Amino acid sequence: MVKNRGFDDGIIKEVSERITEQALVDTSVKINNPGNILIAMYGATIGKLGIVGNFPLTTNQACCGMTPFNGVFNWYVFLLVTKFKKEVN
Repeated sequence: MVKNRGFDDGIIKEVSERITEQALVDTSVKINNPGNILIAMYGATIGKLGIVGNFPLTTNQACCGMTPFNGVFNWYVFLLVTKFKKEVN
């Protein structure tokens, strides 16, 4: 399983770290599937967005993962959140 170290307002195509299957059991990381939209909730990267690329990845409590409803295009949600993220911060 891959662990995302950071994202920068685009598709997450690669990551620099990996976690073990045991870490999935022992920690509170969340698995995010391809197409999910991620937003950093606090810290130095607050408000940064990403769309999970072609592989599942994990995030910790500093990141919110959103799965769009069926029929809702993830890029639409991504661009909508990008447009209004200053108001959310």
